[in-house]
Amino acid sequence: MSDPVASGAGGGLGRRPPSLVGPLVLIALGLLFLLTNLGVLSPGVWDTLWRLWPFALIAVGVEVLVGRRTRWGGLAVLGVFAVAAVVGVWWSVRTPAGAALTDQPVRVAVPAGVHRAELTLRSGVSQLALRAGNRGDLVSGQVQIARNERLTNESSQRGGTAVVQVAVSGSSSGSFTGQNTPRWTLALAPTLPWTLNVSTGVGRADLDLRNLRVTDLTLAGGVGETTVTLPARGETRADIRSGVGALTVRLPAGLAARVVANAGLGAVQVTLPVTRDGDTSVIGDPGTNPNRAEVRVNGGVGRVLIERAP
Repeated sequence: MSDPVASGAGGGLGRRPPSLVGPLVLIALGLLFLLTNLGVLSPGVWDTLWRLWPFALIAVGVEVLVGRRTRWGGLAVLGVFAVAAVVGVWWSVRTPAGAALTDQPVRVAVPAGVHRAELTLRSGVSQLALRAGNRGDLVSGQVQIARNERLTNESSQRGGTAVVQVAVSGSSSGSFTGQNTPRWTLALAPTLPWTLNVSTGVGRADLDLRNLRVTDLTLAGGVGETTVTLPARGETRADIRSGVGALTVRLPAGLAARVVANAGLGAVQVTLPVTRDGDTSVIGDPGTNPNRAEVRVNGGVGRVLIERAP
């Protein structure tokens, strides 16, 4: 007597084919990264992709509704991605090649009586550069915002701590490509110890903290390339969560560190001499070096590189 399960009889209890949505999303992201790195596409393509992410939910819903046991289910999912591609091309054509940008100066003087500072930074579609500034200003620099976007630039004082928030809200109707990508250039006071809470949006972010005193860093990456150079002096605790794109963490010379890195959907590459302590990479001697960092990295989709700062 034949086994109804093994033979596929008894109500179609055979093994269900795997989902198509996940592999298609990974293939699409890989192609976009490749074409962007080769210069075929500009970084502004991620602005359009950011707007089209609900199509992934539609594809999942179609797959659940139609099923994957027939070829029509797979064709329906492919049809959703085809529609997404058509909408993406249409959106790129209908939106202007450049969006009007407004320069917004940011300047906060060092308040009297403060001995610490906190910054909450939320950038949207932008090229973000954050580094040490001069002694007279707590925060200084300039950001660019587009139409329909609103900039929040607030500062207050909580006891001996200065609290600053710089964030963008709203959604721009423009298409950002090349030189028209909004630029955020901010500098922080190098003399005060900082607590930084940074969330990047779509674009490129370069956080050069080597000349700053940062005790706590929380970074949530968005879509694009992110580079973080850790402080060269003092003790730093860093929690870095990558999004979609390449993440590079740089350690200045003389900085000791304990690094726990999870790859996510990618790979972790450490180019420094390290010793292993379980799942922790130890650089130098964090136990005795006064300049040390405790770093936790959670990768997203893309490569994570940990290297020495140039």
